[in-house]
Amino acid sequence: MDSVQLTFKTSYKSTLFCAIFIWSLNIFCFANFNDINIRSISLVLLLFILSAIPIFIVIYLMVLLTITPIYFYKKNKLGKEAIFKKYFPYYAITFFGTCLYLGIRYWELFIINFLITAFLTAMQSWIWFFKKRDIK
Repeated sequence: MDSVQLTFKTSYKSTLFCAIFIWSLNIFCFANFNDINIRSISLVLLLFILSAIPIFIVIYLMVLLTITPIYFYKKNKLGKEAIFKKYFPYYAITFFGTCLYLGIRYWELFIINFLITAFLTAMQSWIWFFKKRDIK
């Protein structure tokens, strides 16, 4: 698969994952379920669709700047599985440490929700990017 296509496909899946996850967390943490009506539901759906654009841009840049350099640099020397096994743990530890530090430093529920979503999206992006595709 072409690397540009792989980057877009990974970013697209990660955007859907991230948008659904962060909106679910925020709705369940901050919503007042006694005041739900069709207008509030339509507003949330509109905000969900509009938020997907900046989420896609951020995720695409994250994949482009953190995953693809490792992939291109080591692609000829190592296989995809070897790259994943060698570099994913370091990436996960570094990103977890950064999210943990920011979560402790800025102890607010919205920030914690954002950091949880960012961490899970980044880890899932690695898995989708390096997923072995059996071509028959």
